[in-house]
Amino acid sequence: MAFLVWALFLYSAVVFTALAERGGIEGIYSLIYDLLTYLALACHAKTMLTDPGSVPKFAAAPDLDGGSNSQSRSQSNANPSSLDSIEVVRQR
Repeated sequence: MAFLVWALFLYSAVVFTALAERGGIEGIYSLIYDLLTYLALACHAKTMLTDPGSVPKFAAAPDLDGGSNSQSRSQSNANPSSLDSIEVVRQR
């Protein structure tokens, strides 16, 4: 499906460029259309290639409690390394 989207966008850009070269439309309109086409393809590529559920580490909310106990608890919840830590998470 993505190949079809890319093919249609690129074909339309070629058609607009050919129309501008032959005098069918003004060159500025072809330039604007091509720019918008390439921006749309860049957005489409970024959308296809990124994970929609990921949150960057720098965007994570800070711990509001400020206590050391809450930091150790959040670390054990974030990356359980043994079955004991998984069991502790289930008990809460």
